Amino acid sequence: MVHTPSEIKNDKKEYGLLKNEPCLKAKNRRSSIQADLQKSSKQLLDLLKEIRDEEQQRQEQEEIKKIREQMEFKANPIRHYRQLTIHPSNIPPTIPQSPQLHTEQRIRARSLHHSFKLCNQ
Repeated sequence: MVHTPSEIKNDKKEYGLLKNEPCLKAKNRRSSIQADLQKSSKQLLDLLKEIRDEEQQRQEQEEIKKIREQMEFKANPIRHYRQLTIHPSNIPPTIPQSPQLHTEQRIRARSLHHSFKLCNQ
C-alpha cells in the first residue's frame, strides 16, 4: 500500500504530535496499570506482614506454653539402690584421748606477755 504525501500529512494530523490522543491514552493506561500494580503490591506486602506477625505471635505463644510446662513441679521417683550389707570389723574401736591443749602454759605465757607490756609503757 502506497501513501500519497497528502495522506501522510493527514495521518500526522490525526495521530501525530499535534493531536497526542493515542499517546495520552497509552500514558493513562500505563499509569492506571502501574497504580493497580502498586496497590496490589502494597496489599501483598500488608498481607505478608500480617502473616509474619501472626506467625511470630504463634511462636511466642508456644514458647510461653513450653516455659509454663517446664516451670511445673514434677516429683522425681524414689531411687532404689543396691542393699547395703554391714560386715563386722576385726579392728578394735578407737580409744579416746584428751587433747593436749597446754592450757596452763598458755595462761603463763599470756600473763608474762601482759606484764611485759605494762613494764614497757
